[in-house]
Amino acid sequence: MKPFVFLLVTATLAYGLELKYDDGEYEGWAGSYQISGVWFDAEDFVSSCDSFDLDRIDIWFGDAPWATDSARIVIRAVDPEIGFPLPGVPIVNEWIIANPSGVTSLTFSPAITIPANFAVLEYGRSQAEPAPKIALDTTEAEGHTIYQQWGWGPIYWSFYTGGNFAIRCYGEPAEQALETSTWASIKRCI
Repeated sequence: MKPFVFLLVTATLAYGLELKYDDGEYEGWAGSYQISGVWFDAEDFVSSCDSFDLDRIDIWFGDAPWATDSARIVIRAVDPEIGFPLPGVPIVNEWIIANPSGVTSLTFSPAITIPANFAVLEYGRSQAEPAPKIALDTTEAEGHTIYQQWGWGPIYWSFYTGGNFAIRCYGEPAEQALETSTWASIKRCI
C-alpha cells in the first residue's frame, strides 16, 4: 500500500492541478462536429486565478475506426460572461495523432501561460473527413462542453447538455508557480 501512496503523491507533484469536468466514466462519444471542446475556468478549481501555466492536455477518444486519426487541437481565450471562445489568433494550434485505446496527451515543456478562462478545442478537417470523436461521460453537463456544427459560421456556438467531453488539463496557477515548487509545499503533500 505504501508504494501506491508514494506514486500518487509523485504524480500529483509532477502534473500539478487537474482541471476536469468529466467523471472519468465514458459511455459514448461526441457527434461529428466541426469544432468540439471544453471551456475551462481555472477559478472553478482554485480561487483568485488570473492565468494558468499549462503543462499537459489529456484527451480520450471514442471508438475507432475514424476517417482520420489526426486531430487539430487549438487553445483559445474564452469570454467568461458567455463561455465561448474569442476570435483571433489561437494560443496553441497543434496536430496530434489520436490513440484509440487510451489517453492521447499533448505536453508543453516548458509550460505555457494562458488566461484562466480558456477552451481546448478539436477541429475537424471537413464533413467528409471529421476529426476522431471525443469520448463522453453521461453525467449532466455543467455548461462547459461546447461545439459548433458544420456550416454554422464562425461565431455560432452551442453548449452540449448530454454529457461532458473527456478533455483534461494539468498545470498550476501562474502566480503560484514558484511557491508550489518549494520544499515547504512538497512537504505539505507528503
